[in-house]
Amino acid sequence: MDTNQVVHVRCTFLRGGFPSERVFVIRFEGGAECRGVSPAHYCFDQDGRPIGEAPASGNSVDGFVPGIIVDRLGDGTARVQLPDGDIYELDDDLIRPIPAGSKSDVLVKS
Repeated sequence: MDTNQVVHVRCTFLRGGFPSERVFVIRFEGGAECRGVSPAHYCFDQDGRPIGEAPASGNSVDGFVPGIIVDRLGDGTARVQLPDGDIYELDDDLIRPIPAGSKSDVLVKS
């Protein structure tokens, strides 16, 4: 995958603080995780479709959040900017190309 390519990042979604947002949780090998907030319309299920309604409190939904590869590190990792505006260093196994027919526009804060 090349820099500036829009990709999906594997994550789990939780209910956000507002109806228009979801919390994404990216889990790493070894049990570490990071969390961020994404607009709900950038949250996709396992098949690349928008997840729709927020998960019930205490529940989660597996899926993908879109991001843009900003740098390849050459060691099986990439720096990816996600819709919350932060850049995350992610292993390649958490990243996949956007499936054909999936919404791929990504608003990234500057």
